[in-house]
Amino acid sequence: MSSSPQPNLRSLAPGAEFGDYVVGSILGRGGMGVVYKAHHKKTGAAHALKVVMVDPFSSNRPKVLARFKREVEILASMERHPGVVTIYDCGTQSGIPWCIMEFVEGGSLADRLRAGKMKINESANLLTQIAQAIEHVHRNGIIHRDLKPGNVLLDSRGHPRV
Repeated sequence: MSSSPQPNLRSLAPGAEFGDYVVGSILGRGGMGVVYKAHHKKTGAAHALKVVMVDPFSSNRPKVLARFKREVEILASMERHPGVVTIYDCGTQSGIPWCIMEFVEGGSLADRLRAGKMKINESANLLTQIAQAIEHVHRNGIIHRDLKPGNVLLDSRGHPRV
């Protein structure tokens, strides 16, 4: 039996074991849940672990869980796009729905904007790539409900991912 902390409704403790992963730092919080950096126990590979943290007694819980399940299923089944983060696996543990996604290491567009002004062509190029990624997910039946600079990730080459 593992001595790692157990999941709760608000967050997972760093070092907690969650399925095949060890939870690390929080990468972000949203209306549906929390995204953590996590490492696969066997390979050590970094991934993003998104967990839905909804009160089990909330009247909104069935709607949130259904939306999460639908979006994960669509994202996992749609054709890969260079501007969309890849989902590798999903499930439920201790009543908490989760998905494992590709870890994008370059920070967010919000981080980049805080670092200073961008050149016009750099901004236009990023906007074009983001629009192409959003168009791809829209064509597959998903509407991104929280598109903002903090939710646009930049890979190690500075390319945006939604």
